[in-house]
Amino acid sequence: MSDVDAKQLMERYDGFRGFGLAGSVTYDLAVFLAINLMFITYLVSVKQITGRIYLVVYLVIFTAAIMTGRSAWIGIFLSVFIIFWNFRRHTLLVKVLEGGAYISLFSLVMFILIQNFYPNISNVFIDKIIPYAFEMFINLFDSGELSTSSTDKLSSMYFSVSESTFLLGDGYYKDPNNAAYYYMGTDAGYMRHILYYGLFPSMCLYFFYLSCFYVIYKKIKGLESRFILVSSLSLYYFLVHYKGAFLTGSAMNIKLFFILLIFAMFIPTNQKVNVND
Repeated sequence: MSDVDAKQLMERYDGFRGFGLAGSVTYDLAVFLAINLMFITYLVSVKQITGRIYLVVYLVIFTAAIMTGRSAWIGIFLSVFIIFWNFRRHTLLVKVLEGGAYISLFSLVMFILIQNFYPNISNVFIDKIIPYAFEMFINLFDSGELSTSSTDKLSSMYFSVSESTFLLGDGYYKDPNNAAYYYMGTDAGYMRHILYYGLFPSMCLYFFYLSCFYVIYKKIKGLESRFILVSSLSLYYFLVHYKGAFLTGSAMNIKLFFILLIFAMFIPTNQKVNVND
């Protein structure tokens, strides 16, 4: 992101969205933070880290994620699914509910403190952050539709193309008449790849990712738990690609993916990592 774009973003959202040090301060960072939440709930559920300590960590990352981009909500829901799946037994479910109570109490205390000692921050939170981060839920309550302004715009970025374009693409990633815009004005990931090189190369890209996730899955022991974690990660990658060219353009998340893949590939064939130990 250019300095100009970052400045415009800061002015548009009063400095709260993506306010941090990152190569990308919105969409990519939101997904990256949400993936962290998925790993936290997974490690808590397999008892590799202490749940109560990481409740605060989870809440901090959660807050940063929803302030950075609403695509994080998908990863947040998946992180909740991971921990509930692994905590299906009644005794463990009680611990999850207990953790939720701790988070709620901590959030309430922090909100009261901020409201009393930092009223300006409190006003930005109420007037800007909540309407932005929880827009889909506000719309669901008001109109019965789980939607945001960005998802409504995104739906118009998928459209019918000719058979030749669908199969072979048009060879354009950016608008040939104005490189500042994407070809045909679409920012949607699956659509951009179809328009650029058509169906077959697109399928090769998706097959590559699925194959690599399968390698990661096979190298880690713990049948149910590894399946839920890896399948949730792969699902998240493919879902967020619907919004933008995530699988080829999200630098930080592609690096994370290859770190996981290299880690899995360098595990000796006669030795597997048991993530439940």
